[in-house]
Parts: sequence; structure tokens; C-alpha cells
Amino acid sequence: MSLLKYLERVQRMDDLIRRKATGNAKEFAFKVGISRSVLMSHLRDMKELGAPIRFCEMNHSYYYEDDFSFINSKNGKYKDGKNNTLSLKS
Repeated sequence: MSLLKYLERVQRMDDLIRRKATGNAKEFAFKVGISRSVLMSHLRDMKELGAPIRFCEMNHSYYYEDDFSFINSKNGKYKDGKNNTLSLKS
């Protein structure tokens, strides 16, 4: 898988998590267009990069425990939990 495709997936996942619109793991995977096992792998990657991702049993949705986003919508840059950035734009 290309880096660009991976980052696009993370961006979609980030958007759904921020909006608390993921549903359970099976629904979340369907919304992103990947298998549940791939979704769980991506969630682990995001957590390793500092994303405080949790699952709410009451709302049946993943969410960020703190105000967090991998994507800075103002400049289109991706970041990790240590504020390192990677820009896809040249």
C-alpha cells in the first residue's frame, strides 16, 4: 500500500473519530472500506503515534479522549503525538 493511500485512510479515520461517528469496529471498518483486522492494525498505529483513542460502550463509537487530531485542516499537515509534522503538499 502506498504511503498516500495509508495517510488518506488515517485522515478518514481521524475525521470519523473526531465526529464520534465510527460505530463499532465492524461498522467503522465498513465506513473506511477496509477489513476489521486492518482497522485494528491502523488504530494500533495511531495509538503508538500518540492518539488517545478510546471506545465508548454507551455511544458505540470510538473517540479521542482529549482534543486531538492527526490532521491540521488549516495547512493539510499530518502530525504525530510528539507534534512532528509531515506535509503531503510539495
